Amino acid sequence: MTTSSLRSPGLDHVRTRAGRVALITGRIGAIFVAVLGIVHTGVNTYGLALAGWRPWVEYLTFGLGLSVIAFALAFGAWSVATASRPRWPVAVLVGIGGLLLILQTVAIAVSDPALLVRPLGPGLWSIVGGPALVLEVAVLGASWIGAVRRRPAR
Repeated sequence: MTTSSLRSPGLDHVRTRAGRVALITGRIGAIFVAVLGIVHTGVNTYGLALAGWRPWVEYLTFGLGLSVIAFALAFGAWSVATASRPRWPVAVLVGIGGLLLILQTVAIAVSDPALLVRPLGPGLWSIVGGPALVLEVAVLGASWIGAVRRRPAR
């Protein structure tokens, strides 16, 4: 298979305005979700240490498990933002993750609004990360659909 170093304008979405918006929002969302995973790991490890290192199953499931999901979501958001071809399964999972972060932000705002501004709480990172991921997927989806419609028929 031969590859070319020349960029294809139909596939290189980063050159378009929508591609740049998706790239910026995707990277912002990925950074905020990665920091959310780091904070989540640190806080839950500290809580496990205070509990005498006893509840391992809960820690592995809800502590590290959710952090791994956050890191995977951040990686997916970063990679989808720079992909030249649509990776729909990853984009759909990033969009669902962004929606869940928005729902988490709403639940935090209802139950304990002080967590929205606390750096070691999930609200500060979810308040930016969730909408950024949803916006990334929406812009990329519209861009990819528009590119398919503009393609000449064969």
